[in-house]
Amino acid sequence: MQGYLFGMNRRRITSIAAAFFCFCAAAQTPSAIPYSDDRLLDEINTGNADAYPWISADGLRLYYTRNAGGSNALFMSQRAQVTDLFGAGVAVLPGYSGDEVGGWLSVDELTLLFSSDQLIKRATRASLASPFGTPVTITISGAGNYPKSPTLTPDEQELFVFTLAGVQRCVPMGANSYAVTGTLITGASNVGPCKLSHDGLRLYFSADLLGVPYPHRMIRSSLSDPFGDLQYLAGDAFPAPLRHTQCHLTPDELILVGVRADQNMWSANDLFTAEGSDVSGAAEHWLTAPLILPNPAREEAMLRLPGSWPAADVTVLDAQGRTCSHERVFAGNPVMPLDALAPGLHTVILEHAGQRRVERLMVER
Repeated sequence: MQGYLFGMNRRRITSIAAAFFCFCAAAQTPSAIPYSDDRLLDEINTGNADAYPWISADGLRLYYTRNAGGSNALFMSQRAQVTDLFGAGVAVLPGYSGDEVGGWLSVDELTLLFSSDQLIKRATRASLASPFGTPVTITISGAGNYPKSPTLTPDEQELFVFTLAGVQRCVPMGANSYAVTGTLITGASNVGPCKLSHDGLRLYFSADLLGVPYPHRMIRSSLSDPFGDLQYLAGDAFPAPLRHTQCHLTPDELILVGVRADQNMWSANDLFTAEGSDVSGAAEHWLTAPLILPNPAREEAMLRLPGSWPAADVTVLDAQGRTCSHERVFAGNPVMPLDALAPGLHTVILEHAGQRRVERLMVER
């Protein structure tokens, strides 16, 4: 179950197959994309922090944050075709004097959002060949200190930012003004900065699974719909303890970019890419995230209800099928105390409005 879509070391890896199976709350038919060319972006990485990648829809331009000389700046590297290496990075905002972290761009790449000195900034340009104008501040009511990694839907009706409280959903209140409506992602631990897909229907981010950051996502059918169940990237190609975060993909999901680090330090971040084909494969795929974490557990466990469930009837059975407990729980990450459960394997049954989910829980002492 431990798996990633990034490189296992600093050399080009050419014989690893990986695939995405796309499942949404409406149970769409899965589609698989294998990746056979996962590699570290040595042509870009500097040995300091290189992070927060955003890939253009055609896969030819990569925008990212680079730390150099103690400050962070946005850079862009491009290539003539997707089989080429990226060229040298050029500054996106030459002459800008503030910090530049976590760039996001509109599909046409004419609007840029980024965080700077505890503020969210917006800059625009007339064409890809034109420079960006002077950034202006986007005010966000209720975001708290240091919002970063902004990402915006194509209709600009939803802005998501990362804060100490997690990923916050914001709605427009006026020109360059938004207000937080609440925390988007619940039921996950150590949620990292997010990036929307180009159409705004998928949200990519990292969260812990078995104590290690994995790529996760949430998807929806339209911009007016809420995001569905939490999913994670499963497979065996890229095992722990490497940390894999900040992934972004082209619309067809044939090119993935992300960050890999062997420790939780800003300077350890390196950029990766994974190029795929449209030939079916099954080494890596998206699965609905577990509803019980950690697992195995000792004193208590966290219960996460499926995204559309406001509540659930929860029954716990022991290994002989006898009922150990039965209670009704509500959304909001309720904690399950395990004091009364004997060590061993238990079955946890969750039911709501005719729907049923069954999980296995190992209790250890």
